Amino acid sequence: MITASKCADEEKQLTKAKRELSTQKKRQGELDTRIKKVYEDNVSGKLPDDLFHSFLRDYENERASLKGSVRALEENVHTLESNRTDASQFVTLLR
Repeated sequence: MITASKCADEEKQLTKAKRELSTQKKRQGELDTRIKKVYEDNVSGKLPDDLFHSFLRDYENERASLKGSVRALEENVHTLESNRTDASQFVTLLR
């Protein structure tokens, strides 16, 4: 019963971490698309250089922040998946 409760909590954490990881990876893709768009707008003359550099700096900062966050989430997911395997091995040993 204790193991089942612990496993259920870890499954919820794993699901939440995977969902957040997916959301952040999607945002990384959106940022890449936006960076390409502002670059193209700048090259075509639709976007002034100062505004382009401002957008680019903001997008690069957010992308760097997301990169660290994604790395941490991937490590968390890996740890949770390892714990799930360890818990099932523990139950098997007990049986």
